[in-house]
Amino acid sequence: MKSLYLPALAAISLLFACQKNVNNPTTPIPEDGKKYAFHLDVSGVVRESSGNFARTVDSGLLQNATMLVYSAFDANTRALKRSIIKNSADPTFGQFNDSLPRGRYLVSVAAIKDTTYSTQSVDKWAVIFHYPGTDAFYQKMIVNIDSTVNENLVLERIVSKLVINAKGRIPYNARTVSIRPVTKDPSDINGVQGTLDYFTGAIPTRTANGAYQAWNYRVADSLNGKTGLVFNTYILNPSGSRVISLSITVADSVGRPIGGKTIYDIQLETNKVTSLTGFLFDSIPATGGLGVKVNSEWKKDSILVQF
Repeated sequence: MKSLYLPALAAISLLFACQKNVNNPTTPIPEDGKKYAFHLDVSGVVRESSGNFARTVDSGLLQNATMLVYSAFDANTRALKRSIIKNSADPTFGQFNDSLPRGRYLVSVAAIKDTTYSTQSVDKWAVIFHYPGTDAFYQKMIVNIDSTVNENLVLERIVSKLVINAKGRIPYNARTVSIRPVTKDPSDINGVQGTLDYFTGAIPTRTANGAYQAWNYRVADSLNGKTGLVFNTYILNPSGSRVISLSITVADSVGRPIGGKTIYDIQLETNKVTSLTGFLFDSIPATGGLGVKVNSEWKKDSILVQF
């Protein structure tokens, strides 16, 4: 998938916009019984068209997100005041017009590429990625509302990309490849968490039903008997660095395992690609093995780990 290009100027603008609205978090702004208009545009996603708040959807947005989730929290109590969800069919996709009482708010926006893999939490405070597999972006800012406010928000990628390159001949009876992020400790019932807190922009330590489940990839009939199977997925990683293990299982048409393994201590970095290369099907040659590489498809640095 294409990267979301974020201009440096927009990032600088966001920095100043956030700084100018930050007050002492222990000093609430009293309400005055009125509501004020709050207009938010996702920078790099929409562009000016005509009129005061008219916009046209940038084609880059449609390549990176099909759903946007806007959340407005009381910055002092963390109470959710407003939640707005828009999909890419909405002509105002990338623009949020809200009406809020006077106060100090934390506003966040999350962008999700493929909603097949996720659901919103019941109380709307988070998104739960039940399965690995979708690109995602996020950003938050503090906003003081005491008059009409217009702001721009620059979203940042919050996932790491995994590319799995399975060497060897693909069995003729291979039908599915199942992948699941797991912890190194098999007794850890919490698993690898895939939940994003809209207020903090982080992964909660423990969330009920918030761990990743297994996702099955279909092996095309045309690949059976051939050499090499390559597929990719995405893992939530807003913190910058994360270490996980990955369970990979190859099964036949009735679900019987015919290959696979668990790969431990995989280093993930936000907005970077980690490549996993190894043998899932045939015996590993003396010169073979499993290699893990974090390369620079999205950013400049490169880390190589072999074992």
